[in-house]
Amino acid sequence: MFPLQAGLDPFTALLGTAVGVAFVGAAVGIAFVVYRDAAARGLGRGARLLVSVGAALFAVPVLVAYAVYAPRLGDRATPATRGERVIGWLSASLLFGIIGGAVLSPPDPTAQLGGAATLFVAFAVIFYVPTFRRGPLVPDE
Repeated sequence: MFPLQAGLDPFTALLGTAVGVAFVGAAVGIAFVVYRDAAARGLGRGARLLVSVGAALFAVPVLVAYAVYAPRLGDRATPATRGERVIGWLSASLLFGIIGGAVLSPPDPTAQLGGAATLFVAFAVIFYVPTFRRGPLVPDE
């Protein structure tokens, strides 16, 4: 029996609220980082808003397209700050972890939370190298 078939209990509501807040926070973090990156690459205000809102609403396809297309826009006028890199790294890891946990786990909120937490750690490790070691956000030294 699925947990929600028996009714909504406080624990399930708390889990759902926590995951929802984390998801929205991750989407806002991704929109912030994409907006700042587009601004540093010289995009106009309208294009920056369009890309950042698109990244918040449709994270996976827009982030992949932006990662491929961003180098064609030119170099950043200023390198990404460490704060921008940390926000982008944690937001992308959290968002991809939540989406992966929802897709790959059984329809049980506790299992989905466990899957999301596991995938968050996995994506944090995967995204660490391009974010902090070598990649489009790392300044040349």
